[in-house]
Amino acid sequence: MNSVKNAIAYNIRVRGRKLATATIVPWNNIRTLCWTPHTPRLVLVIDDGFSRSFLHAHGLADQAVTGYLLPPPDSAMYLPGEHDNFTRRPLRLTEQFPRLADSWNKFCDSNPRLTSPREKFRSFCRERESEAGSSDRNGPLEGTCFYDTVDVQFRFYLWFLFKWYNGLIDRAIRNDFNANWPWNAGLKKLAIVFDLAVISFNYDLVCERSLDRYSTGVNQNMQALRMKWLFQPAVIKPHGSIALSIGQKGLDRMWGDNPWLGDAVLSASDLGVRFDPSLIRNPFAPDIVPPGHAGKHLWNFRSDATDAAHEAIRSADAVLVCGLSGDEPDTAEVDQLLSQMQGRVPAYQIDLEDGRERPTTKALKRFSGEFQFFEARERGVERAISEIICRHATRDNCSGVGS
Repeated sequence: MNSVKNAIAYNIRVRGRKLATATIVPWNNIRTLCWTPHTPRLVLVIDDGFSRSFLHAHGLADQAVTGYLLPPPDSAMYLPGEHDNFTRRPLRLTEQFPRLADSWNKFCDSNPRLTSPREKFRSFCRERESEAGSSDRNGPLEGTCFYDTVDVQFRFYLWFLFKWYNGLIDRAIRNDFNANWPWNAGLKKLAIVFDLAVISFNYDLVCERSLDRYSTGVNQNMQALRMKWLFQPAVIKPHGSIALSIGQKGLDRMWGDNPWLGDAVLSASDLGVRFDPSLIRNPFAPDIVPPGHAGKHLWNFRSDATDAAHEAIRSADAVLVCGLSGDEPDTAEVDQLLSQMQGRVPAYQIDLEDGRERPTTKALKRFSGEFQFFEARERGVERAISEIICRHATRDNCSGVGS
């Protein structure tokens, strides 16, 4: 048993630099290694505010507007895939996603009192969710999707919009990833000290880019969460990701790289979900869940991301939330997630000052064992991480972590 303890402590101290030492632990001790009490379990929950902090730190806040996603920014570009029918051009709903454009315009005409772009977009999401009952993962179309619909074009549009954002993010990373963004060092520090799981409601790959090594379970999130014997943080994405899509398996030869413009019908029952961060090919079916559409993955009806997210919160020793407002239409989903703390887990939140009365803050106060708020503009990230490490980390797994 002492040898197992030593192996655990050693691996934690060098995590991210020499993972091969994990092999000294016998296979039948892997589960003990994963859930050892010597490694406190931290769950980081992130949403739009997390990515916006990255964009702001790199001077991209004006180019990539993520607070609302319709209509697209004037500067947004349509980036074609390998065999796309479109060339590189401005991202415009009427040209590339006509059914979505028609639905959006009718909604705006019917709701002239909605003047806030953020509220207008979120209200549109609520309306789409209420009209899309037949697309529910447990509904009559389980695993089968008719492409010629508003909901399918909505998901493809979100994929292309965030593919463009991803290009901006990649350029920022290549130029200067550390540019005054405290999460770059903060994430790595948390990954060294804690058994870390990240629940991300973001479609982008900002978090994954910052974590040098991570595990994504695709449709085996529970397995990625429970079997982290390589000490790689598990990244769970209940709303999907631009890197997750249904495998094409030759279907692109039938309808090309723009299937949302045709009359195809896809049965996903025999198609696997793949993880492809290269974004070179257009997905035949993106695993994207719009706001307010909790659990409605359309094609990916086997997704266990929500179940894994709940399991992560239930098994956590502490929960840290950043950039998650919990505003409608996602309030019920966020409440259900945070309720898994069951009044026993300490919770920490990093947000702007006006976030103190947001739905997420109220939920954290209601469901956590204790709650602490950190103002983001006052070095909140650094202060929150230092507080969490001081309170929850052990001497062994703090070795080698700088201040």
